[in-house]
Amino acid sequence: MRIALAGFAHESNSFSSQPTEMSDLGITEGQAILDRHRDTYHEIAGYIAAAEEDGDIELCPILCAGATPAGPITESTYEQILERILTGIADLGDIDGVLLALHGAMVCEHHPHGDSETVRRVRAQVGDSVPIAVTHDYHANVPPELVEAADIL
Repeated sequence: MRIALAGFAHESNSFSSQPTEMSDLGITEGQAILDRHRDTYHEIAGYIAAAEEDGDIELCPILCAGATPAGPITESTYEQILERILTGIADLGDIDGVLLALHGAMVCEHHPHGDSETVRRVRAQVGDSVPIAVTHDYHANVPPELVEAADIL
């Protein structure tokens, strides 16, 4: 079973005058995601542990991006990261599921619910037959659109 894995986490503060730009993000790609998170308390470590325990799951890591809390993510930054995630999913070919490590409090200049838009676009790309699981921080903002687009929260 091949599962795409991506993360895009930001706790946005809509009152901040300092937008979050590409240079503010830490980005990890490919196998480095698994190497970096394996022995941590991050939710991706949980993904890894579950895949290894199952034995039949191949995690296909694409990209993880995140920044410290600040103002909304600029439109350009959001679109660039999301395009890299969507291209990575497309490049994998046939997949059996998607794991998204999000935060649940992302605001973008052009999307008030950035996490919801991320899941909506991934759903549009993979179709209804591929399950999408999303993890969030405990204080996530979960609008109805996100619930509709994801299979597991």
